[in-house]
Amino acid sequence: MGEIMLRLSTPGNNRFIQSDSFDVNYGGGEANVAVSLSNFGHDAFFVSKVPVHEIGQSAVNSLRKFGVHTKFLARGGERLGIYYLETGSSLRPSKVIYDRYHSSMGEARPEDFDYEKIFADTVKLNTLPYHKYEKIQQIMIDTLDKADYVEIKGKGENETDLKVALHPVDDPAHQTKFENCLADVNIPVGEVFTSPMLKGTSGLLH
Repeated sequence: MGEIMLRLSTPGNNRFIQSDSFDVNYGGGEANVAVSLSNFGHDAFFVSKVPVHEIGQSAVNSLRKFGVHTKFLARGGERLGIYYLETGSSLRPSKVIYDRYHSSMGEARPEDFDYEKIFADTVKLNTLPYHKYEKIQQIMIDTLDKADYVEIKGKGENETDLKVALHPVDDPAHQTKFENCLADVNIPVGEVFTSPMLKGTSGLLH
């Protein structure tokens, strides 16, 4: 559950003041997770509220083309939230400006959603045997704890090339750089996260 928004991004690595047009995409943290889960072969459902007009339908279509189920989407409200993205270049970081006041999801009410049907379809996701995932994730963490940095590269036309510096640990036998976040504290199960260092992190996020 979350807000899917219209993303207007500057072409290439242009700054806002250099751009006469924007590239159009739809996304948001939760929507991106749903798309990723679908790409990995999972049944992914997205719960949100979008307008009934063509921009709202375009957001719905953007989820459907990646196989995300949208039957729990509520329709209504006046507008889709917008965020503007200026992609960073070299040492210049990316910049995001949000325009999401009075959006459909921002003004959604609990009665807009049929929670009984939603949870009937999704509760099985929350009861996965997380001990199985804990072992898999711990192997990843044990390997990553030996690293000084993580390198992230884009695929295809995505030019992302990031080197993310990791915090050093003084006592590897008793300390870790990563948190194994399981269903006892987090849903969905399967998240491993860390707090990287700004110093030593460099590259391009496309």
